[in-house]
Amino acid sequence: MATAVVLYVSSQLHTYIIGPLLNDKQVPEQRFNTMLTTINSFYHEGKKNCLLNVLSLGEKKKEISELLNKDYSDWLDALIKLAKDAGLSKKESKIRSEHFLIAIQGALVIQRLINNSQTFQNAMEYEEKLFFK
Repeated sequence: MATAVVLYVSSQLHTYIIGPLLNDKQVPEQRFNTMLTTINSFYHEGKKNCLLNVLSLGEKKKEISELLNKDYSDWLDALIKLAKDAGLSKKESKIRSEHFLIAIQGALVIQRLINNSQTFQNAMEYEEKLFFK
């Protein structure tokens, strides 16, 4: 059952987040903003738990771990490409992309912990300002 859920979410992630990030027909800023809108909807403005967080707790199957790692790597790689397309260096692209994923995933965890519905939105707004600067 857990594997089926991960596969479904993975397909959604690739279709609605990773795929559009790799769409060279739009400028990087448009692709990034599209991703932010999608993430906001996907996580119901931060009210929905992060599957990566929930399924990575405790003992997990090797197959699930590999699927989650692949999704994270694919999303990270798409963000790195996006940043490089915007003119950032390879090193800076990797740093900003990693920071973005950590900030967003961390905001989901903290928002759930402190029950403050603004935490996720604040993180999204901050990352939007920071990513290309």
